[in-house]
Amino acid sequence: MSRNLIFAILTFFVVTLTAVAADLSVIPNPKFISPEQKETNKLFRTAVVNFSNEVYDKASLIELKNYFGKKLLTKMSKTGTLVINFNFLKDLDVFRHSIPGQVLDSIASHGEGYIIVSGEKGVDVFVRTSTGTFYATATLLQMFGKAKGDYTVPMVKVADYPSMKIRGISDDISRGQISTFENFKKIIRFCALYKMNTYMPYIENEYDFKLYPDFSKGRAPLTKEEVMKLDDYARLYHVEIIPIFETLGHMEDVLLKPEFQKYAEFPGAATLCVSDDSTYVFLRNLL
Repeated sequence: MSRNLIFAILTFFVVTLTAVAADLSVIPNPKFISPEQKETNKLFRTAVVNFSNEVYDKASLIELKNYFGKKLLTKMSKTGTLVINFNFLKDLDVFRHSIPGQVLDSIASHGEGYIIVSGEKGVDVFVRTSTGTFYATATLLQMFGKAKGDYTVPMVKVADYPSMKIRGISDDISRGQISTFENFKKIIRFCALYKMNTYMPYIENEYDFKLYPDFSKGRAPLTKEEVMKLDDYARLYHVEIIPIFETLGHMEDVLLKPEFQKYAEFPGAATLCVSDDSTYVFLRNLL
């Protein structure tokens, strides 16, 4: 076989997979996408979802209910029902003939990986953890389409896993308007649906410190109760909240207040005095 022919075949293969990936418009782009059949899409009127006990995920069910609404049934209909099965991934070898080994091995070592097989009767998802279930759901929600009241599902096989352990954003809530409680939830959900697992709010004096109520006076501080509720919500969506709290500079607003002026590096400073032991006592008490 000539080099030109080999190059042409490889080019056709890459272009075909790229076209399929472009049609799916999945963000982030999965590691592997392969068309299962020549028919592009299959139409369904309703949907049913089934979870293996080992990989049940509450957030996934919430999102699927939001998407399908009343058309998400509790049992099979006679015709036109999309069946979505979330299965515990036991044996990787059944996919060795159709998915690259490197992708499969990475899925095996990442609890967040998943395999989606979409066919004539519906969708089979193979995962090993509830986090994998949620990320597969996030991909499915981008794959599904709507046409005149019906749902379209592309006939593809998708395999994916995260390239990085920590994936997220830093959100500076200390300048300008602070998010409302509901907006914080929207940000967390947005991160999760795009497979980010870390949310890092940057905080200066936007938290209600019980020992020092004047620390955040005049701001719109988050309360302990609100933070705990947000943390529960984030965990539901497989997101970890890591607060970034300023303990050196950017404290001009706080250090102008009479109670805290003694901790300033000098009068009017925006930084704490690191050579004064009382500064560290203050920070320990604060945090």
